[in-house]
Formats: sequence, C-alpha cells, structure tokens
Amino acid sequence: MDRSTALRSRRWSYAFGIGLVLWFARSVAAQDSLPPGLFTDELPSILPALAVAQPPDEGGAKPVTPQPGETPALSEFSAALQTPTRVTTAPSLEAPVTSLTLSPSTVGKSPAAVFVIDQEMIRRSGAQTLPEALRMVPGVHVGIGNVGEPNVSIRGLGTGNVFFPYSSRILVLIDGRSIYDPVVGGVIWSANDVVLQDIERIEVIRGPGATIWGANAVNGVINIITKSAADTQGTLLQAVGGTEYKTITTARVGSQTSDHSHMRIFGKYRDFDDGYSTPDRPRANDGFHDFRGGFRWDYDDKDGDKVTFQGNLFNAPRGPNSYVPGMPNILAQQPAYEWFGGNVQSTWTHTFEDDTQLRVMGIYDRLNFANQGIEFGRDSYIFDAAYNGTWGERHKWLIGGQVRTDADAITTLQYPNVTTPYDPPTKAYTVSSVLLQDEIELVPDRLSFLAGTKMEVNAFTGFEIQPSGRLLHTIDDERVTWAAVSRAIRRPNRIYDAAATTIVVPVSGFNSVVKPSTRLKSDALVAYEAGYRAQPVEWFSWDVATFYNVYDHLPLQNLTLTQPNPQFFEWGTTNGMSAESVGAEFTGTVEITDAWKVSGSYSYLSIWAHNNQPPVLPVVYTGSENDLENGTPQHIVYVRNSWSPTKFWDIDLIFRDVSAITARENPGYGDIDLRLAWRPRTGLEIALMGMNLLDNSHPEYAIPASASTFLPFVRASTEVQRSVYASVTYQY
Repeated sequence: MDRSTALRSRRWSYAFGIGLVLWFARSVAAQDSLPPGLFTDELPSILPALAVAQPPDEGGAKPVTPQPGETPALSEFSAALQTPTRVTTAPSLEAPVTSLTLSPSTVGKSPAAVFVIDQEMIRRSGAQTLPEALRMVPGVHVGIGNVGEPNVSIRGLGTGNVFFPYSSRILVLIDGRSIYDPVVGGVIWSANDVVLQDIERIEVIRGPGATIWGANAVNGVINIITKSAADTQGTLLQAVGGTEYKTITTARVGSQTSDHSHMRIFGKYRDFDDGYSTPDRPRANDGFHDFRGGFRWDYDDKDGDKVTFQGNLFNAPRGPNSYVPGMPNILAQQPAYEWFGGNVQSTWTHTFEDDTQLRVMGIYDRLNFANQGIEFGRDSYIFDAAYNGTWGERHKWLIGGQVRTDADAITTLQYPNVTTPYDPPTKAYTVSSVLLQDEIELVPDRLSFLAGTKMEVNAFTGFEIQPSGRLLHTIDDERVTWAAVSRAIRRPNRIYDAAATTIVVPVSGFNSVVKPSTRLKSDALVAYEAGYRAQPVEWFSWDVATFYNVYDHLPLQNLTLTQPNPQFFEWGTTNGMSAESVGAEFTGTVEITDAWKVSGSYSYLSIWAHNNQPPVLPVVYTGSENDLENGTPQHIVYVRNSWSPTKFWDIDLIFRDVSAITARENPGYGDIDLRLAWRPRTGLEIALMGMNLLDNSHPEYAIPASASTFLPFVRASTEVQRSVYASVTYQY
C-alpha cells in the first residue's frame, strides 16, 4: 500500500470513529439520559469532596461541612463544572451581514451563499493567519505552497500561476479597503495581516459580488470587519511560539479619548520557520519575519454621526529562497524578496432622521514589493460614497460611486540571461464606477427581489457592466430558498499589460520573448446560483448552495512560432480560454448540548475548460485545460468538534480531507488539528495546538515537477509540516 492510499485509509477511519462517537452522544442527549449533573443543574457526584475542601473565607470563618443528604455549597471550580461555556461553531440564520446591501441584514435574509466567521470561531480554530481561518468556509480552498505563500480560492479558477501565486478571482476587503493588488492581479496574503483578536466577523460570499464591490469580485468576496475602538478597550498581550510559528507577539492598547471617542494602537511581530522542500534540499530558505503596527480612532456622537480614522505600517524583509534544480539556473543571482507598505483610511457615516444613511470613505494605500520575478512600487487613492434609504413601503435602494487612481513604477529586472523591461515602466490609471441597487419586497415578509448593477470605466478595457438579480423566498421562520443570476469581470493587470521578457538559455540555444498583451479583454463570469437554508429543530441547522458558472475570455499564456528558426518563440498572453463549472456546498451544525457543538461542510466542484488557441509545442504553460480543470480540489470535507466541559477548558478537534490537485501533481491529503485551551482566571488563556497531526508533511499547493524543470527560475515547492505551538493571551 502506497503512502497516499495508506493515509487516506487512516484519515477516513479517524473520521468514522469521530462520527460514531458524535452520533452516540447526540442519541444519548436526545433521550435526556446524560449523566446527572454533567450538563444540568444537578451537582455531579464527584464534587462534594471538592466543595468540602473550600478554604476559609476572608473573615476567617471555616466552610460548613454538608450533612448527609444536603447539597454542598459550590466552590468556583465546581460551579464551573456544571456551567460550561456556550460554544459557537457556525453562524446562525440571525448572524449579521452587510456585504450584499451595505446595510444591516442577516444570513437568513441574504439571497446568496453567505458564511460568517465570528471572533469565537476564529479563536477556537487555532488559526494564526487569515487564510487558516478561512479553511472552515465551504467552497473555499486554502493551500500553503511556494515559500509559505498562502493561496486562497473560491469555487476554483482563482489560484494564480507559478510566477504569481496570488488569489486572482476573489476580492478581499479589510474594513472596506480592497487588498486586491492591480499590479500583480491578485491578493498578496502575506503582505496583508491583521490582529486576529480585533476581528468582529468575516463575511464570505461565494459567488459574484461585483454589483456592490466592482471588478475582480468574480468567484467571491471576503469582507473582514474589525471591531470598533470602543470594543477593544484595555490591554491585550499574546505570545505564540512553536515549531513552525517560531514567534508571534501581539500587543494592543485601547483607551477612551473623550465622551464620544475611543482609540486603540497595536503592534504585531511574526517569525516563521523555513519550509520543507525536497529530501535532497530539506530547507527551502523561505523563513521570514515581519512587523506591523497601527491605530484606529472612532467617534460616535449617538446622534447620527460616526467617524473612523485608521491606518497601519508593515515591513517584511525576507531572504532569498531555494530554487528547484533542473536546467541551469538562468537567474545567476538571488533577487530580494520583501515588501514594505502602509495605508490610512477615514470613514464618515451619517444617519438621517428618516433612517437614510450616507457613507463617505477616503483611502491612501502604498506598497513596495519585490520577489524573484517583479519589483514595483504602487500608490493608490480611493474615494468612495454610498447612500441608501427607502422608497414607499416596499423599496430599499442604494446608490453609490467610487473613483480609484493607481500609480505604479515597475523596475526592469536585468540578469545575465534574463531581461524584463516594462512598457511603460510607470503608469497612472483610474477606474470610475457607479452603483445602483433596489431591494423590492414583492410579498411582505415572504418574497423579495434584489436587483442592481455596477457600471465602470477603466483604463484597460473601457466600459464594463456587472448586473445581478437575486430572489429570496422566506417559506417560514425556519426555511428560506434563494436564486441568483450575476455577471462579474476581472480586469487585466499591469504585468500582463506591460511586461516584455527575453529569456536566453545558453546551453540549449533556446530564446524566448514574452511580449506585452495590451489588447487583453476582461475575463468574465456569468453565474447561476440557488440555495436553501433551514433550521428544522432547535439543535440542528443546515445550508446548501449550488451553482453553474460560465467563464469567457480567460487569459492564456501561449507560445507562437515567429520565424523559421525553431529556437525562437514569442510568449504572450491572450484571451484564449473559456470554461464552465458546476458545484455544490453543504454545511450543517448539530448542537449536542449547550457546551458541545459539531459543524461540518462538504464542497464539490467540477470544471470543464476549453483552449481556443492550442500551443505550438507541448510545453508547460499556465492557462491550459489541465491547469484550469485540475488546479483545485474536486472534494473538500471539513468537520469541527467543539466542546467546553467547563468554563475553564475548551477542546476543539478539526478534521480536513482534501482531494488531489492533479495539475500540480499534489496528492490528496487528510489531517487533524487539535486545540486545548485553559483559562485559569479572567482574562488569561493558555492554549496548546497541534496542526497537521496525521503526517510528517504533505504538499497543499506545490509547483509540479514538470513546471520546475521547464521553469528553473521559479521558487522551490514546499510542503506543509506537522507543527505544535503554544499561546498565552492576557487581557486586562
């Protein structure tokens, strides 16, 4: 039996065992036959001795020894044993959501595939980075790969390529500020971290969100909403240390600055260990450390005006990483791999007497970025305004607009055998957009229709329109169905638009020229979705979402013969691909007791891709049918078992099963994470976490060996290792 088969057999045996225990526990709980006192108001039989052992009180009086037949007074510890903490493992239908309409709503009233991660779920997951927290979302694939760069995709086709492994078809926002980078055309996760304890919730919309948020919100939107400064008063200190997370140190201080305003400042330092590469090169030289610090100030006069002013700075110097042996390394020197940046933003919200609301936001964002293939600086200026209100009794309307200007300067990389000039090397480009949306209540409290569109003009493809229509049917208080049709686009990025690379491999006489692709169209998606949510009984809720996606004008990097000499080719990017995908996502929550809940999800995805411009040679290139069809897992299973036996202890067991990514030659894997937390006193938590416990290491999103041979200058593939870490968190 090979390693992959043995591992799959072992992980499913674990899953079967866990499922059997949970089924038995639910059956017992349903019959009201739990042991006396375990989750009731009765005192467990083992506790009288603990109660008798109480120390004298402050006045010196000795505790009264209970007489036979009497119930002893409870000590703090014994009281905790019979009043365990309530567990949060999955969002209810009443979880708040604002990402669809920019106004307060709930999961149950959202005509889209919405999943909300709250602060308690983040804490109990043991996640130390944003991508790790997203593993619990159905339809979302998180793969840790090249030099530890996380790659997050929703419903496939958004995983970047071997040159730029950044999330390319999802839009990620932090308090309304997009972190999708227009230069590389994706989300650089490692350059965008936050203090996880400051997150109020993460709203994840699977499927297009372009009507509200604009271009690049193709397969989904991840909206990270942080707490107000008023909700983070006092001091928080956290220290994390372990095998892979060598050090994560966080400090935050919040204070009240006036009767109506509060402020917080924070700092966070991370030091990650080198990854595991291949047996002959076990260290990938991809360890790094970074630091970020920032502030947030909130003003709320309670009479309709709210103002937020926030910002942060970050710096991440990283050493050169390993390169895969193969053809001679055409990069004779190891380029720098680092970034530095920061941003400030201000938001003013005014609520009028008729409950209409105006929100105005201004943002400045700066990033200096360098890796093995690109070095650039970018400044972004964003002004955004939105106004929502009601019309009559059945209309909730929203109008808005945004103007964004990006100005970048891309450095020409010159090595002995590689030259990458950009034409033009500097460019300023503006995107202007208008938003119109109306939520119509067709049948009061039963049937509503949400229609809207985003219209924009950009410097790359001109005028674009991104409409959507969403229907919500509330069957009763426990059941909801919805359906939607949407269009979204992804704009060309600056790299595809301006790069012209010449590559020479002396030993083979091979010459390749990568030409700018200035005539690229936006690749587009038309999505058809439907879903159902229900909570048939108090202790069980479930949700299913289905979709059929049609993609057009997908980018293809292709080789074309330009002269009779077969050693000379042009390598450019065209809109040469199209694709369809179909899938379903199921999630459910079982409340075994107030202190014991289990949540899980299953995601299925199937993709069919079509290459309309076959390559001249059968070489590895990005954008092929195989790259799109098999670049993300077809099946993902996630189960989390959360139990708080007392108010002092938490136990969380997480099981994941992810099928193979054959385009990257990554076998499927299954793993278990285990978290044990202890709170000996108010404000103090000590936790121990074991991650990826079923195997010493496994690839999650590594570069295939064939690509590493053909492209010897790409970074080394890395595997995710088994790790253990401890954390101490103190708030006062």
